[in-house]
Amino acid sequence: MWACVRSNNGIMVLLKLLCVKTPITEADAVRGLACKALVGLARSSTVKQIVSKLPLVNDGRLQMLMKEPILQDKRQEHVKFCKFAQDLLEMVSGKPRTAAEGATLDRIRKADVVAQTRIRYQQKELLQLVHSHLLSLGLDKSALILQREADLPCPPSPPLLPSSPHLFSSPSGTTSTPRMVSAIFICCSSSFEYSSVALPLPRQQQPPCQSWNSPRPHQSQRHQHIVEHSPVIGRHDPDALKAKGSRSTVSLDKIVTEYLREQHACCKTPVVTCPLFSLFSPHRCPEPRNRQSAPVNIAMRTHKRSMYPRFGGPEGLKCDRKFIYSRFRPTRSIRDSDEDGCFSCCAFAADEQHLLLGTYAGEVKTFNISSGQEMASTSCSNSPINHLQSTRDGSLLLTSASWGRPMSSLWSMGDFVDLKHGFSDDSYMEFSKQTQDRIIGTREETAVIYDVSSGAQILKLYDQHKANHYTRNRATFNPTDDLVLNDGVLWDVSSGKTVHKFDKFNPNVSGVFHPSGLEVIINMEVWDIRTFHLLHTVPALDQCQIRFNHSGDIIYGAIHQWDDDDEEAQDERIRSPFGSSFRTFDARDYASIATIDVKKNIFDLCTDSTDDYLAVVENQRSEETLGEESICHLYQVGRRKDSEDQAEDEDEEEEGEDDDDDDDELEIDDDDASNSTADADEDNMQDSDDDAGSNSSGGDADAPSDFDLSDPDNAHSDDENDDDDLDDFYFELSDLSNMG
Repeated sequence: MWACVRSNNGIMVLLKLLCVKTPITEADAVRGLACKALVGLARSSTVKQIVSKLPLVNDGRLQMLMKEPILQDKRQEHVKFCKFAQDLLEMVSGKPRTAAEGATLDRIRKADVVAQTRIRYQQKELLQLVHSHLLSLGLDKSALILQREADLPCPPSPPLLPSSPHLFSSPSGTTSTPRMVSAIFICCSSSFEYSSVALPLPRQQQPPCQSWNSPRPHQSQRHQHIVEHSPVIGRHDPDALKAKGSRSTVSLDKIVTEYLREQHACCKTPVVTCPLFSLFSPHRCPEPRNRQSAPVNIAMRTHKRSMYPRFGGPEGLKCDRKFIYSRFRPTRSIRDSDEDGCFSCCAFAADEQHLLLGTYAGEVKTFNISSGQEMASTSCSNSPINHLQSTRDGSLLLTSASWGRPMSSLWSMGDFVDLKHGFSDDSYMEFSKQTQDRIIGTREETAVIYDVSSGAQILKLYDQHKANHYTRNRATFNPTDDLVLNDGVLWDVSSGKTVHKFDKFNPNVSGVFHPSGLEVIINMEVWDIRTFHLLHTVPALDQCQIRFNHSGDIIYGAIHQWDDDDEEAQDERIRSPFGSSFRTFDARDYASIATIDVKKNIFDLCTDSTDDYLAVVENQRSEETLGEESICHLYQVGRRKDSEDQAEDEDEEEEGEDDDDDDDELEIDDDDASNSTADADEDNMQDSDDDAGSNSSGGDADAPSDFDLSDPDNAHSDDENDDDDLDDFYFELSDLSNMG
């Protein structure tokens, strides 16, 4: 039964029903039944593994749904839904309901680590706090007796000038004593509140300092009282504590231990084995970073390459990718010579000196990259061209159109462009990856493989019982050309049989192969081809058409505009925060690098074979003239705009965009479409270290960055004449990244 539900995309249907809000009178009941069905499916180990990687459980979305019912009158149905939701979390996480309730899987894992940690602290620090508290209450004799018996250091003299109180203070030097802090711990069922008030006594009330001193590190262990507590799995049940009555006593040691455990739980990456906790300084687990890891700062990382070749240490190549592919400098804007012309797709020619652009009129135009001049134009269809691909040797060109006959065509490229083969029913075609001696075409849910030389059909791949019916299906080869991904189904080319059907979680994007050949990316789900397990989800890739660079280590993602989109889909796309931007991701771990907002609808993008240039087709409809402005921007990868370009952008923003039509078609256009913004995710916070070095004001995504590589301690240079050297440095990094 589980396999039957999965083959009919039952998981996707149930996930949609969890978020349904209509009809409002039945929405809570539908949500509860859907969650109950998911609980039943989660008994399957395969389904449980898939559900554990979905944002519903991993990002806390299920807990958000549990907060309140859709209709307040349906609280009884909502209670049932919450019960099934807790059962689902318990099954997926493997923890009892008390631990799984109100927590995501990530929090549950962190709680396990914290529960297994042994809390150890210096007992003398606790006595120092008690001594300080006694002094603050005026119990000078008791404090003096405690100080003598426990061999505590003398309290410091109060400052002559008032100073702001500090929550924690650590000793500095060997002669000074730590500052006494009066702490109040309030023990609750699940958390403790900690407050600290420094109350120095007047000078005449301070007890005389005795001859005893604070213990030194070289003193014997009998003076070092260390309190150590074994890990406690789970939390105490309040009802159980009540049942024990007087047997469950609250001690100061328990309060301090739980307080330190709560501090440990706040760590980003808690570890089981921790050093001694301190009561005078906040606890923080170290970040998991190798001591020999490459520095985040680009200048220091380059300087360190002499000691740790090739990339300055572990993770150096990843830092280089993050540095390079977060910077895009517009170098040229290409417009159609026809007033009503509009670009629809783009592709670099094999010689890397020309750019091929498809138009809405069905033409393929060739532009010189250096000059921006139109070199040739060929009419290939009577409908808009939506895809272009050239062979690596530049002898053949594939074109695909939206409608008309033939929908796709194979052209021979030479002194003249000649039609070699026409494919009437294939709406999308691409070459095989390794040898490029075959072509794969897409006919709705069917994939057809052709021979390039003869144009004859070799193999047809379709199974009506396993079809997923993606609306934007695009069949594709894997890097070795022995597997095909079509409509979310994996096929073996040699036998023509299905290998596996991947679960469907979106209605549109059918997926692509990772260049490594070990993973399949379908919308935001990443699947392992070897085990067919869901590895993880990348919500930032939702509904994105992705392109890999030629090195295979960077992903470009953009929500493309489609000709067949209805008005509702277009409005939804425009409302998306990333509807007018493209994003870059690290293809090794799918970490987000940067978001570049072009402020126009993106129809297509492509990269050259050297990964130095990126072409983006940007179209924007004008509400005043009812026309459409179409531009193909050419960006240089690894470089950002200089100060002159930014000044021009500011002037253009003040003057407006009314005089755009008077600009020369071949001039460099540095309008708002080129403004790049740093990604808002946590993964892009290191960018400020790359840009700023030792300058604390760094981090602006559009600020010019000039580096003096001869002085790694001062990463900034105020000399604007170093731009050429910096550009050469960018390209050197790009070459090293490609070699890696």
